[in-house]
Amino acid sequence: TQAKISILQEMTNYTPEDEAYRLLLNSYLSDGFGGLLLQEIREFRSLAYTTYGYINPPYAPEQAMFFEGKLETQGDKALEALDLYLKLIDSMPQYSDRLAVHKEGILNSLAQRVPSFRSLPAFVSNYERFGYKSDPRVLIADKMPSITWDELYSYYQRQFGKRKRLVTIVGDPRMINLDQLKKRYRVRELQLKDVVRY
Repeated sequence: TQAKISILQEMTNYTPEDEAYRLLLNSYLSDGFGGLLLQEIREFRSLAYTTYGYINPPYAPEQAMFFEGKLETQGDKALEALDLYLKLIDSMPQYSDRLAVHKEGILNSLAQRVPSFRSLPAFVSNYERFGYKSDPRVLIADKMPSITWDELYSYYQRQFGKRKRLVTIVGDPRMINLDQLKKRYRVRELQLKDVVRY
């Protein structure tokens, strides 16, 4: 029986100046098997089928960003997998030697991210709404090569500081060690009728 786990955590307010850092941290955490989360949780320990986490920009300027994480695992591995996931984002391991690969991947994706003729007005309008005066892809491409590991780690610390988070687990409670879960976290159990109206 699978358990599907979601992690939601508020970050700082969005600022265009930090967009390059946001993209680079997202890549470091969740760029497939090259990302920290999937490598540590699935590849090294076989604790999940899939896992990832991204800092998402807000829907409107001057609002907070949110970190959204996902973890799909077996019910009897849910607690161990969740503990490791939270440990990785609370005390992120520092593999500075991986930075160059993630930078290259982002720069390649920027070069391929060309809006179609029909979608171009919406792209420009959205960029302007978030305070950009010129194409952010160019700004990111210019800034990305010079970002140091210390700068990226400082950005990570500003985002993940001691902030409240919401974790939801969907699964068979008989397969999850609820006693241990309640000892470590504040838990509220919900039934299907509590979240779905039918």
